[in-house]
Amino acid sequence: MAKRKNFDENEEMNEDVQLDEQEVTNGESEQKVERKPSPKTIARNAIFSWMEENKDELPAELADLYNAFSSVPGRVSAGGIQKNSVASQIRAMFEESETIHEDVFYEKFKIGRLEMKRRCYNLRKKNADPKDNIYVSFEKETGLYHVEGTGENAPAGFDD
Repeated sequence: MAKRKNFDENEEMNEDVQLDEQEVTNGESEQKVERKPSPKTIARNAIFSWMEENKDELPAELADLYNAFSSVPGRVSAGGIQKNSVASQIRAMFEESETIHEDVFYEKFKIGRLEMKRRCYNLRKKNADPKDNIYVSFEKETGLYHVEGTGENAPAGFDD
């Protein structure tokens, strides 16, 4: 068995290492620090809460903008901007149309067949309420996605 170069020197150095009690406790006392919102976020929240309280007194244009903004479904990103997730957009597309060509998903989201296979699985399996399941099939020859059914039970002839 070959020895590493400078093996003996490293072994001697490791024997001399001793930790103080203070060094050990400093490592244990580090806890996750809670993030505080930025001044911009605090100001934005204050503006929207004021607008919510006084929405009857707002000018018509500002009230319309506030209503349009507050009615947008989606999630809040790290920057505080609301945006629709890709999954919610795909769900809405299948709710609107029962047949969609694969090129639509590729052009809009840059999603191919493999990714869409996972997304279609999630549409029927990853829902909080089983009544929201959407069963989607795919025809390889034509490149079309078809909504086979919705609800708790899979449609007849639909294979997982």
